[in-house]
Amino acid sequence: MKKIVLVSILFFSSIARTVEYLYPVGVLSDELGIIYLLHQKTLSHLELWKWNIHTKVAQKALISTFTPAGVQLLPDKSGFSFFHEGRVRIKYFNQRSPYTAALWEPLFDISSLHWIDNSRFYFSASHDQRYSIYESFQAQESKELINDCTHDCLYPQKMDDQLFYIERTSLGEYRIMVAPYVIDKSSTYTDCKRLIDFSHIPVAFLYMISSETGYCIEHPVSVSKTDNTVTFICHKLSKQFEDRWQKSALFEFRLPLSLIEGTTDTRLFESLLPLLPNYYDSEIEFCSSDAADRNEVGVYSYSLTREKTVRKTFFNETLTFSPIRCGSEIYFGGIVGSQSTGIQSWVNEEGQTCFELPTTKIKIYR
Repeated sequence: MKKIVLVSILFFSSIARTVEYLYPVGVLSDELGIIYLLHQKTLSHLELWKWNIHTKVAQKALISTFTPAGVQLLPDKSGFSFFHEGRVRIKYFNQRSPYTAALWEPLFDISSLHWIDNSRFYFSASHDQRYSIYESFQAQESKELINDCTHDCLYPQKMDDQLFYIERTSLGEYRIMVAPYVIDKSSTYTDCKRLIDFSHIPVAFLYMISSETGYCIEHPVSVSKTDNTVTFICHKLSKQFEDRWQKSALFEFRLPLSLIEGTTDTRLFESLLPLLPNYYDSEIEFCSSDAADRNEVGVYSYSLTREKTVRKTFFNETLTFSPIRCGSEIYFGGIVGSQSTGIQSWVNEEGQTCFELPTTKIKIYR
């Protein structure tokens, strides 16, 4: 049976006819109710919009010549960064056009970008056929933070003066690591400590809630092209005492293969990114299909305190994903024109573009 390998960062450039999607990617203002939406008209045509949840009116946040992915608001929300054609672009609200981060190194496959402040961000990238972790200052010079010549260093997470990341060896072994976060020199491999060993179980998308708790996502080594869904497992990572850590499986979730791979007419340009679990106030919200043979996707929430899962959306035979919180509501994305969810796009009498997304009240399950 022919197999295809899952890759962890899935930005594709192939062009095919696609379903039209609309989903939230960031909150500019809880008080004013301003959310950034990504409108995927086709696989080659994505638009970023600034949407008012009260008036329903949207304004274009970026000119249509760009195909934005991985949108990240700056810490002071004076602008945002995004990926376009494999490079980091930064758009300030007081400037007409975005500019390209001039990273000195010949870096490729840049991903897992996180802002420290308005001048510095760190990220993972490939250089000399090896993935490492870098910090960029003023979107110009870049410095390698982990000096490891034999292993890939992926999915960095900075917590205070510590840098957590996933190490992938040449033998296909995966480990959760931590190193000092220093900017005046690179941490050598002897500075890095192994916290948890997943052996040959592939994991990705590390997220640290604190310096003592986090989670990562287990994914299959490969999947069959005949599979309808792909199963993932969310693992909790927790410090017990001193330097002893443990892992525990929290929940499984399934995603339609047609959303994340290939050139099907239903694939998301950002692939896994809008489908990944998100942490909010002791809860992990995630998307999942109800059954292994169904393409419908709903939104669920796992309570870390109650250790229970509850469903957030109850739309029948439809697709909801990319939940985001704004004010007292949770907003969801999905297919434009879906009758069950009510996701709509229209032009009002004043000629303004308007959107509507499904929503539900935030309920905290302690």
